[in-house]
Amino acid sequence: MLLFDTVPPWQVSNTINAPKIMLREPVANRPVSLPDKKVIHFTKCSSPELDATLKTIKEAIVLPTYLANEERRKIYDIKNEAVLQRDPVTMVVDGELVEFRYRSFTDLPNTNMAVRSAVMAMKTPGDFNNLWPLLEGVCGQANRNLDPAILCRAIRGAAMAECLPVILECIQGVKKTGFRLNRHEIVNQLLFALQDDALNSGWNKAETAKALKRIQLVLDLLEGEPEHRALAVRPGVELPFPLYRDPMVLAARLHIEAALAVKHQQGKDVDGLVAKHTQQLVQLWPEATGLLDLQPKTVQSSNKGTKYLVHGDQFITFGSMVLSGLRLAAKVVEPELAGQLEKRAALLEEQINTVLHGSNAPSERSLGIHNKLLNEEPVEA
Repeated sequence: MLLFDTVPPWQVSNTINAPKIMLREPVANRPVSLPDKKVIHFTKCSSPELDATLKTIKEAIVLPTYLANEERRKIYDIKNEAVLQRDPVTMVVDGELVEFRYRSFTDLPNTNMAVRSAVMAMKTPGDFNNLWPLLEGVCGQANRNLDPAILCRAIRGAAMAECLPVILECIQGVKKTGFRLNRHEIVNQLLFALQDDALNSGWNKAETAKALKRIQLVLDLLEGEPEHRALAVRPGVELPFPLYRDPMVLAARLHIEAALAVKHQQGKDVDGLVAKHTQQLVQLWPEATGLLDLQPKTVQSSNKGTKYLVHGDQFITFGSMVLSGLRLAAKVVEPELAGQLEKRAALLEEQINTVLHGSNAPSERSLGIHNKLLNEEPVEA
């Protein structure tokens, strides 16, 4: 399922034809050809600092990977420093000559630090048009692995810039971008942002329906694309649920379906999906189990698992969204099924309140989300 009738803008102008690479004697005695290769290209950004960061990433991390292995080894070999100073390896990119002289590995930028800096500097839709080529260059071409926290930051930044379609295109293009939904936190960060879009619209019917469509896309990708299969928490220890059947993940879809029914269908389950997905949820979520305890201790204590939920603000933020969905769905389904939801909701509310009134005061952001979702009268920490 694609979100655009045509190729999205960040994929149109961000690649150019394969570069022509010319080597001068004595470094090599023949040209290097790169058939069927394309070079990433960044468009102008909203700040000179972001432009400079992307330029550094392209020149220092990405472009050298287009060289043949032999030539790439030479530019990092100090024995060739004098030769390369006189006769550098050259590459024509965007009509400009790029020269490769000797490079010390110790002088190369740290990939995660550079990409994190770029992502944090992205503020506008034009900036986020560069996310696809950034990931394609660093993860796809240069074969670097990024800290998952960078992907979560990209989701939050794109949400603030109203650019979530960029994220959805990147995950659909995972084979090129390396944007994998293979961690519990990344998946729920994205699902939270999609739900928050509907919430911030005042549950506008069109925006809420759009959020539901996008959440279903995420679930389909989690189930159907092997690149989005969850990582093992540690060797031999897997998550207890595939991500597409994780109760917290499924709660996002139920939340939006219930919101549509309550806000726009007089509380009626017109297509039966609220009841169907409520039944699925209660079967997977044991009655006397809290949200954190859906996962075993080995998963709760792992960064590849749900350790992120141990932090109070994260638990309030994500837990409040789940609780809102349970409450809305209970207004739509039959009383017996509603009672099942209420039991889980009561336990989750108790856990959230414990964190809200604990020794560490929640942030203004998490408290604001909680109040907007669940309280007519604001709760004070």
